[in-house]
Amino acid sequence: MKYIRVSISYGLFFLFFCSIATSSLAERQRTVSAYKKHIKSSEHNSSDFHHQLHHMLFLTGIGDTFRFLNSEKKAAGETPFYCQPIDTRLTGQDYLNIFESYIQDDDSSDFNSLTIPEALRLALQEKFPCP
Repeated sequence: MKYIRVSISYGLFFLFFCSIATSSLAERQRTVSAYKKHIKSSEHNSSDFHHQLHHMLFLTGIGDTFRFLNSEKKAAGETPFYCQPIDTRLTGQDYLNIFESYIQDDDSSDFNSLTIPEALRLALQEKFPCP
C-alpha cells in the first residue's frame, strides 16, 4: 500500500514537472485561452504535419500520465480520474480530437485559465465518466 502511494506521488510529481518544464519553454503559458487562440492561427491550420505531431505528442504524454495514474489509483482501491474502457486505446489524434472538441464548449474566464493538463483531464472525465 505504501508503494502505491509513493508511485502515485511520483506520478503526480512527474505530471507537475512536465507541465512546468513544457510551459517554461513555451512562448506563452499553455492555458486553454492560449491554445484556443493558437488553433485559430495560420500556423496551426497549415498542412504542416510536424506541427500537428507536436500537439499530438504533447497531449499523448499528458494522457498517458493520467492513464498511468488511473492504474495506480485503481490498484490502491481509489476512484480513478476517468473510466476509459479497457479495450479502448487512444492515439495522439484521439487525444487531440477529444481535447479540441471539449475546449470549444466553454468561454468563461475560469475555464480559459486552466492549464492544458487540467483541461485534458476534464475532457477525459467527460468522455469516459465513471459509473
